[in-house]
Amino acid sequence: MDALAKEQNGTGGRAARDSGVELLKVIAIFLIVVSHVLQTLDGPMSLDRETADPWRFSLSFFRYTGFVGNMIFFVSSAWFLVDRDATAKRKLLRMVVDIWTVSVLILAAVLAIRGGNVAGDKIFASLLPTTASNNWFLTCYLLFCLAHPFLNLIIRNVDQRGLLRIVLAMTGLYFVLSIAVSYHFWNVLYQNDLIVWIAVYFIVAYFKKYARGAAESTKANVLVLLSSVAGLFLLVWATNFSLLRDPFSSDGLLRWIRSDNLFFVLIAFSSLNLARKWKFHSVWVNRVSGLSLLIYIIHENLLLREYYRYPVWQAIFRAFGTDRAILWALPFAAALFLAVLLVSALYALTVQRATRRFADWLCGKLEKGCARLEDRLLRIR
Repeated sequence: MDALAKEQNGTGGRAARDSGVELLKVIAIFLIVVSHVLQTLDGPMSLDRETADPWRFSLSFFRYTGFVGNMIFFVSSAWFLVDRDATAKRKLLRMVVDIWTVSVLILAAVLAIRGGNVAGDKIFASLLPTTASNNWFLTCYLLFCLAHPFLNLIIRNVDQRGLLRIVLAMTGLYFVLSIAVSYHFWNVLYQNDLIVWIAVYFIVAYFKKYARGAAESTKANVLVLLSSVAGLFLLVWATNFSLLRDPFSSDGLLRWIRSDNLFFVLIAFSSLNLARKWKFHSVWVNRVSGLSLLIYIIHENLLLREYYRYPVWQAIFRAFGTDRAILWALPFAAALFLAVLLVSALYALTVQRATRRFADWLCGKLEKGCARLEDRLLRIR
């Protein structure tokens, strides 16, 4: 997330960064926090099931905000990565080291608080957070960043018609057919989040290279944004209406929370295009945006969400009841966001200074080691 923040303005420095896109990222991370706060209620309140209660329906609908936030982060990165052919190895390694360090620190704290009463599989996952994909978005993002230079080679070596054909083919396969057939044939197109992101990347690249006028049109982007939000709401509402009449799927209301939901892409891309026009500079907005990775990995830490989030909900339910939980979900998410923001800022001012030095040292060693390995392999005849 923020690992490529300095790269995205093409200058390598924070001072030149406009705050429009950074503000959009702050909104995105808050949407993700809201969704994760509600995710804890998926089981206890059966948020995937149909309901005639508008308050309960609102809980299910707000669960979709997480994927909106995720897609905003990805599309924002994709827009700038199209112009950068090199992998930001040093920054990606910093991400990996921060993810591991935060996970281990929280593991140590939880083990101390719970007197060692932590499940073995959760200890293992906390020791290998990226490998265990404790936060799927971060693992997928790291993999995509490693692959993006090769995608840029394709983009550079095809003409407009060729890139358009790639966009149409991947859109048809992974945003139309994948949705149409997935409930009748199990993943027949081998769809996964990384493949969908690659499809989105080609879409973003096409608009940036060949359809810049449409991407810059305020009127068009406002229309796409409003119609996409309305379309997503109507899709979830229609699903709920159908399930009330004839329940036909165990997935229920949350079935459309998936990367190949085209509404997420349209909302994210139109929001980015509008945010790029917000020409202002705010040090505070940029600083909060720069902490987005830490906010993500701390608030959605495996142990914190497993052992502590639902007890908070239980306390809320005892005090206020469950009838209008959405009214307490947003303040809960706001309080969690602010608390984690403070912890993230403290980490950035203390521990992160050491982790960055270590990551930079390790990156230098790995680069030299990889170069020696490549030289030996190139000598093979």
